[in-house]
Amino acid sequence: MFIKATEGTSLEDKSFASNWAGAQAAGLLRGAYHFYHPSVDPIEQADFFLSKVVTCELPPVLDVEATDNVANAKLIYGVTRGSST
Repeated sequence: MFIKATEGTSLEDKSFASNWAGAQAAGLLRGAYHFYHPSVDPIEQADFFLSKVVTCELPPVLDVEATDNVANAKLIYGVTRGSST
């Protein structure tokens, strides 16, 4: 089961801790995901996610839905390589 953990650099999903514990109590394999914002520094987003999610049974996932009106090249660069600044 994948559970939303974080978004951007400051939003931790309010239900993350209880959903995480509930999934474990139900015997489910758990994975966490981060909702990515292309207009926000990708390294800071990764650091924020990693500060909230310590262990997973499944690989972490990056949810890329928003474009934040940035150029496609910047979005792709941020997802694949990190900060473009």
